[in-house]
Amino acid sequence: MKAILWQIFLVVSLVGQTLCAEKPNFVIIVADDLGWNDVSFHGSDQIPTPNIDKLAKEGIILNNYYVAPICSPSRSAIMTGRYPIHTGMQVSTIFAYDTWGVSLNETFLPEILKEQGYATHAIGKWHVGMFAKEYTPTYRGFDSFYGYYLGKADYWDHSNNEKYWGLDLHDNLEVSGPDVIAHYSLLKSKLVS
Repeated sequence: MKAILWQIFLVVSLVGQTLCAEKPNFVIIVADDLGWNDVSFHGSDQIPTPNIDKLAKEGIILNNYYVAPICSPSRSAIMTGRYPIHTGMQVSTIFAYDTWGVSLNETFLPEILKEQGYATHAIGKWHVGMFAKEYTPTYRGFDSFYGYYLGKADYWDHSNNEKYWGLDLHDNLEVSGPDVIAHYSLLKSKLVS
């Protein structure tokens, strides 16, 4: 009996070590202006969120993260692990005409993840600097990026209307051209391919 228990212990230990040695996959979802009770898994019945609910059920929910009342400071904190006051992003958001962003001296989360062997990809809104290519996602640690650099974009024509008009839908460093106008589901087809 002792021999069988010892063998079971040994197998469980080895399997446990093997499972722990594998890097877990994870997804970070950042949603501006999303309240605590705006998702079904927290009890909301106003807007069904079945896909987010499934991720929450099968994963780990981090509920103790406080954000700024505007997006750029919160995003800078997530990317750097530092309070916005220490990233220079504590006061405002970045507009199309601004020539600043989170300092290039700051290390971003995807840079650290890449050092650990992770593949890193970002989709959606960036909004922590874009006036020079060094401030864009693929220069800040992401292997790929598909989304918009600024704080808002029209889902119909993918433009930004903050004093200037222009397409703000990027596939890595390339601006998606006029062929994307009137296609609001590009991300879905991009993910399928």
